[in-house]
Amino acid sequence: MTHVKNRAAPLLLLLLLLGMAAAAAVSPSEAAAQVIPVPGGRRPTATPRVRPNERAPGARGDTGQPRPTGGPTERDSVIDALLRLEGYVPVWYNADSADYRADDRTLRLRGSSRVERDGRVITAKDSLVYQDRRDFVTAYGQPQATDVEGEPISGDVFYYNIASGRATARGARTKITDNATWYVEGDVTREATNRIYASNSTFTSDDRAEPAYYFKADRIMIIRNRILIGRPAYLYFKNVPVMAIPFIVQDLENGRRSGFLIPQFEINDIVRTRGGRGGSRGTGREFSNIGYYWAMSPYLGLQLAARWRSQSYMAMRSNLEFNFRRRFLTGQVEGERFWETDGPGRLNLNGGARWDMNERTNVSLSLGYASSTQFERNRVVDPFRQTADLSSNFALTRRTDWGSLSLTAERRQSIANDDRTFSPRLNVNVNPITLFPNATVTVGFAGSQQSQSFGDALVRRQPPLQQRDASGTLGLSLGDFRIGSSASYNHNSRGSLAALDPALADSAQIRDSTRLLPIAGRGTDRISFSASTGYQLTLFASTRLTPSIGFSRDLVRRDTTGAAPDSMAGSYGRFVAGPPRLNIGAGLGTDLYGFFPGVGNYEAIRHHIQPIISWTYSPAVQVKDSASARTQRQVFGEFSAKTVNQITLGLTQTFEAKVRETRPVRGDSSADSASAAGNRATPAPGQARKVMLLSINTNALAYSFEPIDRFGTRFLTPDLSTNLRTDLLGGLQFTMTHSLFEQRAGVDSAGARELRRGRFSPFL
Repeated sequence: MTHVKNRAAPLLLLLLLLGMAAAAAVSPSEAAAQVIPVPGGRRPTATPRVRPNERAPGARGDTGQPRPTGGPTERDSVIDALLRLEGYVPVWYNADSADYRADDRTLRLRGSSRVERDGRVITAKDSLVYQDRRDFVTAYGQPQATDVEGEPISGDVFYYNIASGRATARGARTKITDNATWYVEGDVTREATNRIYASNSTFTSDDRAEPAYYFKADRIMIIRNRILIGRPAYLYFKNVPVMAIPFIVQDLENGRRSGFLIPQFEINDIVRTRGGRGGSRGTGREFSNIGYYWAMSPYLGLQLAARWRSQSYMAMRSNLEFNFRRRFLTGQVEGERFWETDGPGRLNLNGGARWDMNERTNVSLSLGYASSTQFERNRVVDPFRQTADLSSNFALTRRTDWGSLSLTAERRQSIANDDRTFSPRLNVNVNPITLFPNATVTVGFAGSQQSQSFGDALVRRQPPLQQRDASGTLGLSLGDFRIGSSASYNHNSRGSLAALDPALADSAQIRDSTRLLPIAGRGTDRISFSASTGYQLTLFASTRLTPSIGFSRDLVRRDTTGAAPDSMAGSYGRFVAGPPRLNIGAGLGTDLYGFFPGVGNYEAIRHHIQPIISWTYSPAVQVKDSASARTQRQVFGEFSAKTVNQITLGLTQTFEAKVRETRPVRGDSSADSASAAGNRATPAPGQARKVMLLSINTNALAYSFEPIDRFGTRFLTPDLSTNLRTDLLGGLQFTMTHSLFEQRAGVDSAGARELRRGRFSPFL
């Protein structure tokens, strides 16, 4: 190093003399954008302002080194020669004026100053002072320092030791982004790029100018990508101190790793364990998340944690996470076991998984289960949790060459009242089969089952219910001519419910003695057949008329485990065929479009309205007065053979937007590459991307010209449902339903209670 200094001494002296001579002939504004080569990164040298060199980049003498922002845009041969010297580090600086004192080798930059060295940048609005003997930089006037790595530090006064890489800022402000973002203010010292020390400082994760909360600590140490430690720490909410703790630790490491979990507890559990007047007991102390996380492998992670609540329970929670990307299997399963102080054990299950077995088969699973909903209601204080439903779902989807198969199952459990529902479903869809041009066969099958039980069945006198459904369709299309047939099976049953315990008769929940009677099980089976044919006739534009004619018939069987009334003995235990119905109908539909100019990133907006009106007529069936006719009336009702004459109105609306495509600019490299690749950047006509802004689907409203019951009811739609969907919020779907009529209680001729439709009063 000594040999290098002696060899460079004549050159440094010459440059110093030239710099002093040039400083006398150059105005302060011209002293900007100079370069100081520093031997070995230690000793700066002032360079003179010389005539610009018009040499183009890449010509002889160009070093080829990138020029930092704010550096000189042109260099001459002297600067290029200096930059090519071994052991020298260039220092670029900008300022309104520069002062260099040779006696103590101090460089002072005045005004808006900027210095860059080895990727480190220091800026100041007042002045920058560089002391060569001490390798020390001082900045005044809102200084800011930025390293190659890390966030910038700004403050009131800035001190930087070049030799040790230690930087100190008074009244500093900086941001730490490692696994979490923390904003630190105070007297900050940074060593190299991995350690930060602060004294009398505050830190918070709230990025607002006036944070809602922050921690204040006498001393803070931050090791990048590892840990943040502050001691002692004080928690403030809106400048109000609320808590003091000996120290606070925040993990800043990224990625998965084994380690102990951070215990969780509430301050109220430490300060106060009894609440209410007279010393009544509160909820007791609670400590949770006491355990360990084991990163078993890059694909597996296991977490074990304990929880304890005084005077209530102890619990152990285990969580298994797995992510096998090569197998396309990911998910997590969590189980928590509770041991009550004075009671049995409880079990909760949560989690979910997804497995893409292959390109055509997908399996997904979600868990939500509690062995005791009453314990869950008493354990949590969140009202949303106490009224929520626990849902477990299973879905298997298989796509084949001939169609698709879907098997799903859902189990719902209400925490509020312990109602439970289990619903498996099976759907088989066959791809349309083309026999010959304009001749297509469609086949479909669907089946489902729903079982429902009630947690407080004895009090509510609600026996368990079960429903099974199966349906199949077969259709043939010959151009605009269509033939279709369908068959369905439906089973509804109600389980038996024994009489209540006489000890419950005095309960405030039971006032009517009739509720003490047992309820017998009862079931109903219904088989329906239908066949129809129709023809689609285009009137004008997109308006179409579809007349149809069809045939339908139902078979119903009722069964009961109790004694049936003598008047209905002939209608129980066997299938009873309903009257055959001839159905004549017609449908009228059209498509209306409205086009509007685009807004923002959308080139155009289209409004599509699709109203549909359908009419159905079925003449009355003449039934002779016989035993079979009386049985039909008992099973299907008095109005099963009456005339059916009703009209239905439906409406669907959509708002779609066409995304504006960017046009290629001539000479743009990306546009030229796209053109060379077959012009893939420009979509074909009619293939522009569309976005569903809003879709509004309303269920059909039906009105009968003939009364459908003995009360003279004609309006057939009791509820109006509207479904909204948009692609702007990730395919969000929103459904709202209005009950259109009030329900009034009445008494029939036999003295039994019944519900009647009241006045028109929509209710959401």
